[in-house]
Amino acid sequence: MLKSMTMAELKVLAEKISADNRSEGIKDISANPLTGSITIMYDPSAIDIYAYIKDLAASEELHHLTLRGRENRPY
Repeated sequence: MLKSMTMAELKVLAEKISADNRSEGIKDISANPLTGSITIMYDPSAIDIYAYIKDLAASEELHHLTLRGRENRPY
């Protein structure tokens, strides 16, 4: 789903995640233009990153953000 997002959409998503879901141990969340993905920099001794990502993936609000505007796209 992220791969089909524009860079502007990825930046908005990264900013939304950073603003709403910043946990202790997360150092930075940003859009990666080279891979079309979100990069999460974190301190592995301070956070269970797998649980954090699982919680993000289950977030209805973030799911809605990734789907917004996709209904009319041919790809």
